[in-house]
Amino acid sequence: MEDGRIDSYGYVLESDPPKRFAITWRVEWLADFRQLPESQVTFQIDKLGNVVRLTVSEFHHPNLNDKYVDGGRKGWPIILSGLKSLLETGQSLPKFNMS
Repeated sequence: MEDGRIDSYGYVLESDPPKRFAITWRVEWLADFRQLPESQVTFQIDKLGNVVRLTVSEFHHPNLNDKYVDGGRKGWPIILSGLKSLLETGQSLPKFNMS
């Protein structure tokens, strides 16, 4: 983060460029999240002619509270939209507060 704190951390589980990338994931900057078990996120890229399909799968501990799962459902579209904008234009989306 801009102030030097760690936002999130994880480990690479699988890397098969440009087809597949899998990592563990845990948010560090929010105290409630530091106590949660790591999640696993997999990015699968499939070529479909002149375009690609990106599939993002997130796997959580089975007993994870629904409020955290819902946060991911809201967060991933924002993250991926920002990545798409950066890749297409070279510009990131404006910063905003998700709370």
